[in-house]
Amino acid sequence: MKRKMMKKIFLSTLAASVVMTSFGSFKAKPVSAENGATVKAQRPISASERNLAKYLEKMGIKVTNYNQGLTDAEAKQMVDYLQKNPLKRSKQMRPRQRETRAGGLDTSITRLTVKMKSSSKGSFISKFTPYNSENKPYVGEMVSVVKLPMEGSIPFGIDIGGERAIQDYRKGNYGVRLIMRLPKGMDAKEAYKIIDWEKSILKTNLYVRVIGVPLPLEMSFPLKFDRSSIQFSPKTPNELSIVVRGMDKNTTSKAEWESYPQFANESLMRLAATTNIGSLSGSAEGNIYMNFSKYAGNEDDSSPDKVLTKGKLTPAENKKFEMQMFVVDRSGLTAGKAGKGNISNAEVIPGKEYAYQTTNNQIPTWREYISLWDNQQEFNTVPANDQEVIGELYDLPGKNIFERELNLNLLRNGDFNKFDPKRFDRIVDYYTKEEVTTEKK
Repeated sequence: MKRKMMKKIFLSTLAASVVMTSFGSFKAKPVSAENGATVKAQRPISASERNLAKYLEKMGIKVTNYNQGLTDAEAKQMVDYLQKNPLKRSKQMRPRQRETRAGGLDTSITRLTVKMKSSSKGSFISKFTPYNSENKPYVGEMVSVVKLPMEGSIPFGIDIGGERAIQDYRKGNYGVRLIMRLPKGMDAKEAYKIIDWEKSILKTNLYVRVIGVPLPLEMSFPLKFDRSSIQFSPKTPNELSIVVRGMDKNTTSKAEWESYPQFANESLMRLAATTNIGSLSGSAEGNIYMNFSKYAGNEDDSSPDKVLTKGKLTPAENKKFEMQMFVVDRSGLTAGKAGKGNISNAEVIPGKEYAYQTTNNQIPTWREYISLWDNQQEFNTVPANDQEVIGELYDLPGKNIFERELNLNLLRNGDFNKFDPKRFDRIVDYYTKEEVTTEKK
């Protein structure tokens, strides 16, 4: 008689606090401009954009499309006006300007660089959702919500008309490098493969103060993960490093490009570049999606085919799964050999890798697991090649740790139903490789 004995995994109650960010899509509809003209729009026009349009009307610039930047002719109008009517720096802005544009920062990388706020760490909060909480509590998906508070002044120095700044913006040549530290034992290269990079995106909202405009004006644009910038290190196998940067207009559809307030974005950049006056403050927010059912297994998993950690949330020594995020902003980057004009190729200054760490949470996970085994040693007939438990040389037959088999002969072995119900109980510690069945959990 042949009986299959399926391994069960201990259940834990999953608990995590999370802030969800949703990105809506808007239907196209015409919007009336302040001057009565029809303005094309794929989204609602904000009060901030209207305020900026009123301000530019003083320069003789009339907005006809809130989804496109200024034309060359309009940019020249702006420059001519500002040269004839120079703006004055306000007292409350004066002390910060030279500091935020200070030397020591590599401006050859990009002219559109911001930094993390020193007053706030930002956050990286994760939530794990199992597909089947009863039978497979650690097989499922994780959504991590990222919020990075940012501030600064853009660009560096005078750039009349903002031509260089606009070039960087349209190439998406701005952003930061993120370092994700995964739990000890995880393989960062395999974790990279289970992230939905197309779906993972950050949305940036920055509020810009410009002299002469009564209210802060809003810039909004996405930051996308540049997979060509991914880096791994054998010294830190549980870490991956990747640049999150802006959209490249040349490789972005017209519809997606114009789904953001390009008139406001580019106008404010040109204005700040021409006058070298202005400050910004805001945040980048979004989600990172990971499908653990596709995970190939931990680097420290010695079981055959990494069956212990494959396709599930990984274990932790303290039974708390924790991911950490570090941000390398403009102060931690240098152009190096290939980073001039391309932030994705910029190098991290040694010692600046972990300067800014976000706050994060922990998710309950496992450490011990059930591994069926004959405590009377009668049916343990297969050599334990992987040494699942230190000192044990034989295991029960079967496909793997999760699927054990008993080959019974009623006359020789007796009735299975009369066996001691705890005869095959065994709990193993993943990290120490010791049997801990009798230990208090």
